[in-house]
Amino acid sequence: MNKIPNLLDFFVTSGISTSYTDIQPSYDLSSDHTPISVTFSTTIATRIPTTRFHTSHTDWKLYKTVISEKLAATQKLKTRENIEVATTELIDILQQAATTATPVKNSPRHANNLPTHIKQLVAQKRRARAKWQKTHTLEDRRLFNNANNKLRDALHETSNATFTAYIASLKHEDQSIWKPIKSRKKPRTPLPPICTNTRPPGPWAKSDTEKANLFANHLAEVYKPHDDTPDPEILQKLAIHDQHSEKPRAFTIGELKGVIKRLHPHKAPGPDLVTTLMIQELPPEGLKAILHLLNAIIRLEYWPKPKKQAKVVMILKPGKNPTDVTSYRPISLLPVISKILEKLLLQRLSNDMPPQPWIPSHQFGFRKKHSTIHQCHRLTDTILKAYENQKYCSAVFLDISQAFDKVWHTGLLLKIQQTLPQQYFTLLRSYLHTATL
Repeated sequence: MNKIPNLLDFFVTSGISTSYTDIQPSYDLSSDHTPISVTFSTTIATRIPTTRFHTSHTDWKLYKTVISEKLAATQKLKTRENIEVATTELIDILQQAATTATPVKNSPRHANNLPTHIKQLVAQKRRARAKWQKTHTLEDRRLFNNANNKLRDALHETSNATFTAYIASLKHEDQSIWKPIKSRKKPRTPLPPICTNTRPPGPWAKSDTEKANLFANHLAEVYKPHDDTPDPEILQKLAIHDQHSEKPRAFTIGELKGVIKRLHPHKAPGPDLVTTLMIQELPPEGLKAILHLLNAIIRLEYWPKPKKQAKVVMILKPGKNPTDVTSYRPISLLPVISKILEKLLLQRLSNDMPPQPWIPSHQFGFRKKHSTIHQCHRLTDTILKAYENQKYCSAVFLDISQAFDKVWHTGLLLKIQQTLPQQYFTLLRSYLHTATL
């Protein structure tokens, strides 16, 4: 272990540009010495910038104008194929409008705003260095060192004075005091090589492509549904869903604006990269196009495929081994328009059918005004009542592993058919199935 600093010194002195270096001791082998595992990169890992269609310099007036021109005519959506085409065209129009309204970022040019006395010291240092390089006398070298020290002290004083003046200019009234904090981001933690937790471990995934394939294979194995043969009786019940003639009521422009207004503007976008801000800045023509598309979806009871796709981001669990593929939690980023439709359907379901008959009173998850604290109060109240009545109070805490990863979709659809209004069954079934129904 004492040779680790020497190893790092070798990387630095040998000219190897390391973008990531990780040294971990290995206690798996029986030896008098402690072996180490060294992972380093001999090339600089360039960070691929995130694709964004708008910035802080986006001209939202031009954005609205472009969308108004391209969405002047309303399309007729009578079939499921029309919905697929209209969804793709709407996403393309939003992306093109945002790109048109966003100016191209030019490389910043550093202005020479140094004070006059700093420029004079720089010129004095250059003259002293040029003279010393010609003569190589001790007196000329002393003059060059003095000029270099004066310039360094002047730059330090100027930097301190500029920083002090900047701090003094920050005010609480105009919220400028928060700008230095918001502009600072946490350092990017490099992602080490990843492998499976098998014995012996599988091949190590080092590049981004290898890691993506490893995560994809792991998620495909984890989310693989159970190989259960469906019950013919259940399939027969699910087949009886086209006998109802009542259709869900169409959404109104007021409902759509209310949902869009409550969306968080800084939420990460889905795979289409359409952000919440792009939806909130839509002109009336854009809102009408989205409303027309959503009403066609519920009328034809078909959820388009682009609105069921999600961008999966793997997040490391706290305190877990970063080299193990099972230490990462998948986070799905859905399209914003799909989130809007979900919120509109939830409002409609809550209005058409109060949650009291089909949601048990002891369920606190995914309910408004119900939190973990309320569930703790309910449990405490039950214990105290049993204690006052001199009764035994037993509790069973059940933690199901991967409860949401392997949901039985056939049984879930049967529960939806038996519980929710019939007009929503086909739409939700279309959402759960990948194939066209």
